[in-house]
Amino acid sequence: MNDKQPTLNPKQFLPRYTKGVELIKQEFSKRDRIWCHGHFKPKEIYQRDDKYYLTDFAHSQFCPLGYEFAFIIWADYLMASDYFQPYTRWKKGVYDWVGKLAVAAKKLKIKDYQSLIKASLVERIIGTLLADVCVPDFPRERKLQMIKYLYNLFDELVK
Repeated sequence: MNDKQPTLNPKQFLPRYTKGVELIKQEFSKRDRIWCHGHFKPKEIYQRDDKYYLTDFAHSQFCPLGYEFAFIIWADYLMASDYFQPYTRWKKGVYDWVGKLAVAAKKLKIKDYQSLIKASLVERIIGTLLADVCVPDFPRERKLQMIKYLYNLFDELVK
């Protein structure tokens, strides 16, 4: 809360949250889960002889294969992008990532990538709203702009 006003309006957030959780459950229940990190950086990988070691386990958990793609978009775009540029340009940045990652998904033989990335992005939007928008000390104006763009993207993905 900033100035005793909630950052997220429950009447706007809760219906989206409910709809998003339904979509996530539906999509993820069809997929086998693997142990994955979510996102990591090259500096967190070490090689010794023929073995590789990952040193950051902050987001490690069982997730559907391919779910990590949305973590990449979250870490490298949703958290770092300019939310004051026009929405269409901001949204293009998200879909540029989706397109680039589709190439990797094809090579990895990820089934129904479009369905998976949609559900994964919905999960990352909800996570961004709950954990990243509401917690950091971003100026209120930035928070409200992030909420607006994330809601717009959510609504487009879940329509």
